[in-house]
Amino acid sequence: MVIEDVGRIGTGVLKGPVPIEKPTVKWVNGQLVMGKKIIPGSIRIDPWNFFPDGACGENIHNGGGTWERDYLSRKQLRALKGRQDYIDEQIDKCLVEGPAVIDGSYKQVPAFHTEISRKNQFEIWYYYGTAEKVDLEAIGCKCDDMDDKDPHAPVMLEMVNNHVIKAVLNPLDTGDYPYDVMVCRRRSGHWTGSGVARQIRVPQKIVVAAARTLMDNAGLAAGPMMVVKRKIIHPADNIMGLGPRKIFWLDVSDVDPNTDARTAISTIKIDMVYNELKGIIDWGIQLAEIVTSMPMVLQGQMGPSVPDTFSGQQMFQNNASTVLRR
Repeated sequence: MVIEDVGRIGTGVLKGPVPIEKPTVKWVNGQLVMGKKIIPGSIRIDPWNFFPDGACGENIHNGGGTWERDYLSRKQLRALKGRQDYIDEQIDKCLVEGPAVIDGSYKQVPAFHTEISRKNQFEIWYYYGTAEKVDLEAIGCKCDDMDDKDPHAPVMLEMVNNHVIKAVLNPLDTGDYPYDVMVCRRRSGHWTGSGVARQIRVPQKIVVAAARTLMDNAGLAAGPMMVVKRKIIHPADNIMGLGPRKIFWLDVSDVDPNTDARTAISTIKIDMVYNELKGIIDWGIQLAEIVTSMPMVLQGQMGPSVPDTFSGQQMFQNNASTVLRR
């Protein structure tokens, strides 16, 4: 999923280690016993819900903190009560208030993210950064080991409706953020990257314009244009047009009675330039392969310059990848 985000929008975010509940199965005294255990794992984070410090540059770990947004139902929020390090009184306040939007500016996400209704869900924010010792002690954190000369400590906070529902010291001894960011193509001075779609924007315009012109040309070349001498030719049904078993009257009062009726109707044929326009489309596709450094051969697609041999087919089999094709 992270690699798919990288190819689609240029940036993928992986979070870990995070505690993950894993079911266990074992035999005890001849009986099957089902259990659960907590193990460290990694999860994919939606890049549109990840907000590192704007001053971090190209490395999010150089910034002063990170914010991550997620959504909880009322049932999920209520289930946090009683868990270790959570503040039950603050959770009760959130449940009484109901879901509230922290900041409307964060709602500006792409249209395909708004398909899921968030009306009855709580926004929960996870913060990794530093906090002052006084604030940590006010919410019950044990800060006896902190250096008095530096009143700041790396913490992990969880907030709902502007209420802190959990505050603990960063579980990582180094104080680092549990996020790793992968980019498709580096952008100077920014932590996000450019995806495949952004890289092939110009080739895509070339292919789209050429394909549209090809279809327009096909529509014009499908039938000829007609030139009719209206003073000589008159349709029997008084409707000027083409159709099966159409009858026209030839007015010979002003012309020779032996005049061929076909001289009153002529056609102009539009040339079909398929090969020329197809060449532009192929050139646009080749340009997309060049700018992304990902030729079709790497996607398991047969190319004209690759031999149809056993080794060649084996190379296609090895290169074919669902992730790359997507």
